Amino acid sequence: FFSSRRRHTRCALVTGVQTCALPICFPVTIKHDSIEGREYLLFKDHLNRDLGLTKKDLEKHLKGKYINEDERRHKLFSLISSTLEKADEVRLVIDDKFQTYRYLTFFKEGAFVVNAEIENELLQIKTWYFTEDGDKRREGILINKR
Repeated sequence: FFSSRRRHTRCALVTGVQTCALPICFPVTIKHDSIEGREYLLFKDHLNRDLGLTKKDLEKHLKGKYINEDERRHKLFSLISSTLEKADEVRLVIDDKFQTYRYLTFFKEGAFVVNAEIENELLQIKTWYFTEDGDKRREGILINKR
């Protein structure tokens, strides 16, 4: 679901987001889920587990309200891989509907957060964002700390 003029590269041109024709490079692989036939961008976390990002969830975060100056999700995309692999904290947040794995990397200005949920037998990235108040994202069970 990602296109490039040069198919041998791992880069994709995402239209509607950029003002120039520079490619966005994805340091991950694309995999077909054998159960649902869905394609995912695959990442690895600190335990070397696969985490998938669907085309739908990626596209949702690369347009509209998510690309304004307050959200900047398209610019934050490049932090996902390093946060999953080297998060300062990983928390399990359980509520009535979901079990969310929350990966947090702390900075002086706040925290970068990646949330993932188990869906279709795969841990799937549902959202990522930067928050100035990282302490508010520290609820749940601490399952890993660097």
